Amino acid sequence: MLYLEQGPSSLVISAKRWKDDREPDEAEILALLTRLQREIEVSLPILRLKAGRVVNSKHLPWVARNMVEAARLISASELTAMSGVAGAVSDQIRAYLVSEGFDWAVVNNGGDIAAYSTLDQLLSIGIGPPDAKGGVNRSLKLKGPFDLGIATSGVGGRSLTLGVADFVTVIAENAAIADAAATFVCNHTRIRSPEIEEAMSEFLDRETDIPGEKVTVRVGDLGRREIESALQKGLSAATVLKQRRRIMEAIICVKGVRVDTLGRDSKIELEGSHADQKDCNSR
Repeated sequence: MLYLEQGPSSLVISAKRWKDDREPDEAEILALLTRLQREIEVSLPILRLKAGRVVNSKHLPWVARNMVEAARLISASELTAMSGVAGAVSDQIRAYLVSEGFDWAVVNNGGDIAAYSTLDQLLSIGIGPPDAKGGVNRSLKLKGPFDLGIATSGVGGRSLTLGVADFVTVIAENAAIADAAATFVCNHTRIRSPEIEEAMSEFLDRETDIPGEKVTVRVGDLGRREIESALQKGLSAATVLKQRRRIMEAIICVKGVRVDTLGRDSKIELEGSHADQKDCNSR
């Protein structure tokens, strides 16, 4: 396991090779991360635009193009390319590890994960806030081979949100798309209630890519109907994305109540999940 912290990136990397026990080269990955962060920085004026306003992204570095394309795929009118930034970094590092011959590569960038495996091996990822003992409430499980992305957005996370979800976790074909989709679905859990405290985004982050938007600061005690309304809005947004094959699956939790798009034939298993809606917390 490799742990790297640099700038806004906090990476946990697991990688394995069938033919030998070689570990990922920390210096090479750090150099790659440095280059990616510089490429994102020089592209910021474009990446902070709504994706639909970016007429031509061909001249951008690969990581920036990936961000723009992910935002366009999910919602060109609502999202900026920055909605997929953490996932895009994970994607690029996963691609490097695969090019180096690793049969298993899981790159977790602060919860936005690019996962690849040629192995018949189980991947288990905890989702949602920790329980009272510091453990995870729920785990996503999938068996290899796979090549996909998993990302989470929610109130109190690293990024600002318009919604009220405790968390929204999305599985998609890559981490940038999952990252953008989690942002989009979480934004769609927005409701009006005197129990919700909001603030202008630029007051919380001077460098925000969504200036002029009111974002959620705190969610108080919501009533049952308010929770159901937020869940239904989020689930409707996620279902449309799944029907259009933009994402594979989504899990949405508001005030401890969960809904998801998982069907009986889903390759993704949510540990302990046997109902369409249930408490997010362990019982």
